[in-house]
Amino acid sequence: MSDKPIKKFRLGRIVASIWNNPNENGRARYSCTIVRIFKEGETWKETSTFFPEDLPVVGRLQERALNHIMIKLEEA
Repeated sequence: MSDKPIKKFRLGRIVASIWNNPNENGRARYSCTIVRIFKEGETWKETSTFFPEDLPVVGRLQERALNHIMIKLEEA
């Protein structure tokens, strides 16, 4: 996985990051991570665990991430 995502989408405390992980032939292979960010003391942390009220936002971000990946694949 590359060091930085190629695109991030954020709605409130939920963040979807899209990564480009080229295969052996150099062809783009995309993946997506979705996390919830939270502050513990003075430190920002992230988790892949969501509360029920987070799930509609997770769904919206998943859709946005998929649309972005599909556009990237069409451009290739």
